[in-house]
Amino acid sequence: TMHHEGAIMSSRMMIGDSERPELRELARNIEESQSRQIDQMQNFRDEWYPDAEQTSGMPAGAMDEMMGDGMMEGMMGGSMQGMMGGDATDEMFLRMMIPHHQMAVDMAEKALDGEADHPELEELARTIKEEQSAEIELMQGYLEEIEGAPDTGGR
Repeated sequence: TMHHEGAIMSSRMMIGDSERPELRELARNIEESQSRQIDQMQNFRDEWYPDAEQTSGMPAGAMDEMMGDGMMEGMMGGSMQGMMGGDATDEMFLRMMIPHHQMAVDMAEKALDGEADHPELEELARTIKEEQSAEIELMQGYLEEIEGAPDTGGR
């Protein structure tokens, strides 16, 4: 769930920061699907491992490790837009989110390769793999568009 929380936090900022409606829509979809998946995973944990220690959010340093120091500095101000603006903000989000999604796909593939003890977890892994693989393709297309477009500089 900590992995998903990072994507949700970044997506929430993009919803307000991006000037591209397609990226705002993608960010909304990421926030909704990953919030739903967190709920599912927490319910699975509670049902299957009721004595497991409950976690509360990301441990200190986990976001730094996942996103890099520059991203964290921008996030501390509450906005990626204030850090760079325009296409640079969109590009940074995509460059961070593509490998983040690939990491989730890789973890899902492990669950599908027999490492999951519960069929419900395999089904969730299948959903994660399908949804995030499709989003990776979409994000790669958006990144190609941004790289070919003149930078708006937030205007």
